[in-house]
Amino acid sequence: MIKTGNKLAILFFLLISLFANSMVLAQEVTVQATLSENNIFEGESVQLDIAISGTALNSLERPEIPSISGLRYLPNRTISGSNYTYVNGKPSLTQSYGFQFIAQTPGSYTVPSIKVTVNGKDFTTKPIAFKVLDPKTIDNGIAERAPDIYVRLEPSTTDPVVGQQVVADVVLYFKSEIDVSNYNTVPGWKAEGFWKEELNNPAQARTTSVIINGIRYKRARLLQYALFPTKAGELTLSPYTLTVRIRNTRRTARDPFNFSFGQENKELKTLPVTLTVGRP
Repeated sequence: MIKTGNKLAILFFLLISLFANSMVLAQEVTVQATLSENNIFEGESVQLDIAISGTALNSLERPEIPSISGLRYLPNRTISGSNYTYVNGKPSLTQSYGFQFIAQTPGSYTVPSIKVTVNGKDFTTKPIAFKVLDPKTIDNGIAERAPDIYVRLEPSTTDPVVGQQVVADVVLYFKSEIDVSNYNTVPGWKAEGFWKEELNNPAQARTTSVIINGIRYKRARLLQYALFPTKAGELTLSPYTLTVRIRNTRRTARDPFNFSFGQENKELKTLPVTLTVGRP
């Protein structure tokens, strides 16, 4: 026969265990919302992704999308998928939902927090600020002259002092219809007046979306160098040269079926960049 005191102790222990397990499950669940673009032209499509990750997604309700000012929801274009991985030796499941929208009235807007119920507990995403841009503001002349792809040398500062570290990024910009399969640097880049060190660079560059002069480009930081000026004065970084292998997926009037979309090698070169180096 189990005494009443022992029963209470066992019940208390079970309640504590259940509470601890629920806290662990809650802590191991993350919910994140992202927009495919934060600057969207009127009439352009955009995708809102919601990713739910955790070690145990026993009960998961599909997120209810609220009305979002500036965007028109396309309910028939929702996609979903799941991915199972190991993170730090622990299994992790990610369930993703993609919701399609069309940008409407130009202006500044915010995607509100979205509630997601996981394992009986409510989670909320962070708000996302975005802008809908008026395509009529684009200068057609500038758009026609804009290059499809180019490379820039972008230093962290243009007015360092002697001995100060300057991080120089080699950044590739290319339009959405350009596919870049790989790149190779041309040896011999000189940074006269600087001590130069190549930093650790990822095997595959991550791309982001930017709008320059009303034109959308993909931006990829390819390489990064640490430069230390050894003397004061006007010091110029010589042009950096690389070759890229690209494929243009844009159809033209002369080639409506895009038969000439084969890959080609293209040599790109940055403009020289002048830094004004002062004395410490």
